[in-house]
This record gives sequence, C-alpha cells and structure tokens, in this order.
Amino acid sequence: MSNDILRATASTFLNLTNYEYHIVLGRKMKQTHLTIRFLPDNFYHLAGLQKLKSAYPFQTMAHEKVFRQILSQKITVKDISKDKAYPLIRDRLNVLAHLDAILDSNLSNVFRYDRNKIPFYSALSADYIIKGTTPQTIITFATFVKNHNIFYGNSIFPLSNFDYSKGQMQYTVLLKEKIHLKTHESIILFQHKNFSLDKTPNAETIKGLEEVNNGTNLVGPSHYVDDVMNEL
Repeated sequence: MSNDILRATASTFLNLTNYEYHIVLGRKMKQTHLTIRFLPDNFYHLAGLQKLKSAYPFQTMAHEKVFRQILSQKITVKDISKDKAYPLIRDRLNVLAHLDAILDSNLSNVFRYDRNKIPFYSALSADYIIKGTTPQTIITFATFVKNHNIFYGNSIFPLSNFDYSKGQMQYTVLLKEKIHLKTHESIILFQHKNFSLDKTPNAETIKGLEEVNNGTNLVGPSHYVDDVMNEL
C-alpha cells in the first residue's frame, strides 16, 4: 500500500466509483428508496481539499482533474502536509479510506438530515446522513445530497464534539444492495426479515430505477476504474 495517504485513499475511492448502492428505508409504513453513486470529482470535497488554507496550483483545476493527478502522483500528500488545515484533512482521509466498509456494514444507521434540528450551528448541507464505524472503531458521518434521483457523497468526517445524528429522523434499513455498474452483478448486503424483494415498487421507485438503468437524469459522466486509469 502507498505511503501517500492521499493517493491510497483516492485509489480506494476510484474502486468505489464502480458501484452504486440501492437502499430501501422504512418509517411509519412508508418506504424511501436511495440510490447512491460516486463520481471522481466527488473526491475533492470528501477529502476536504476545499479547506486548505494556502494557495496551490491545483485549486484552479477541475476537481476530476485533481483526482486524476493524485492517482498519477502529480499531486501528493507531501504537497499539502504543511498546510494549517492538513490535520483536519488527514482525519477525513483516514475515514474516507473506509467509506465502502461503512456503507457495506449492517450496523450503519441512516438519518434524514435537517440542519434546523441539530442542537448546534452548522453550515453543512445534506439530505441524508449515514452514521457508521470504521474498522478502527472511529465513529464516522457520511453525508449525501440528491441530484436527479441519485444521491452523491458530499462530506465525510469523524465524530468530534458534535453528533450530527442528534435530533434527526432515523429510518429502518429494509434492504441494502451493492451493484457493480459495469457487470450489473448485485450483492444483497442486508435484507430485513420483514422485507420482501417481491413487493411491487411504487411509480416513483419504478421511474427512479428506469432513469438509473437508462443513464438519464444523472449528473456527470459515468466512470469505471479501467476508463479513468487509461486516461491518467
């Protein structure tokens, strides 16, 4: 494994862009369906690079290009290690490297996020929060925003003095499915004992599934690991 935590985490995230997660949530006899995907340009904000205090040449680049240059080691952790914000970024990289494990885990909890209901001030904008634990037992929050029926990760950070799940509406996870975008292979990560895969989806769910399958109403191009690596 690379000694460069920035590149190692980017490499792990690159693999995650090959997958989508389909999560069925339940609350008060109603179902909510989430489809989560990851794009290469999501990495910039998830890694916290927007919080850097000093000026760097890559800050004028498109976020996807920055991601590629991290993978090709044209940008390394050494370039930012003396920045005042680096300790915060390092903490984010340490949990971002395990985002797949957090999403795969049956112990992670899902909350609808309402900034007005948390008992402290925060500028964080999100639609849903997933609260989980890394293999190193670091309690972690990953947040997601909706864009055209697909949810994309926009932040991830370890628990500090503030618990972002406080006051938020929690759902019961009924189904968690991980789908490989290129091969369409599906893994059922979790299925609640009272949830049946044979249940007929409602019109909104059917529309969302059709858009995912047809590749319509998605933000940005779909990228696979082989495609991105060939472009480096």
